[in-house]
Amino acid sequence: MRRSLFCGVCNARKIERNGRLVCPPCSRRYAREAAARNGPPIITDAVRATKQRYRNKVRPSGLTNQQVYSLKKRYGLSEAAYLELKLQQGSRCAICEITLSIEVLVDHDHQTDTVRGLLCRACNFGLGLFDEDVDTLRKAATYLERHEQEIELLDSFERKESA
Repeated sequence: MRRSLFCGVCNARKIERNGRLVCPPCSRRYAREAAARNGPPIITDAVRATKQRYRNKVRPSGLTNQQVYSLKKRYGLSEAAYLELKLQQGSRCAICEITLSIEVLVDHDHQTDTVRGLLCRACNFGLGLFDEDVDTLRKAATYLERHEQEIELLDSFERKESA
């Protein structure tokens, strides 16, 4: 018996799947109809565990599949581009320059979605608290510098009195 290469319903070309010829448009339609009729397919614990293992599988780069997916979806950043950025920064935070450990956060401009660099959690959190406002960050830096100068003046005054 000769198998037909074209679907008798929609006349689309069939493809081979698991040793059978299947019409992709019709199988998708039948799957949707079955889901509407029977409800979504039941996900067993075994399937859930398999998906979790795949998400947590560590790639040669040290990233998990889930991290690579998130980088691409959130920032449009491929695994290679991320690793290149990390290499350019010398595996250090772009602000405080501490060595980046396991948790590396991608800093991006919220208006343009442009990736600016990789940060540690503390620096990323700090930028977020200042709403990424450059003027407020400058004021905070000035405040800290002024306080530092006051401490230096007090220290020098105390040294003169004790001498």
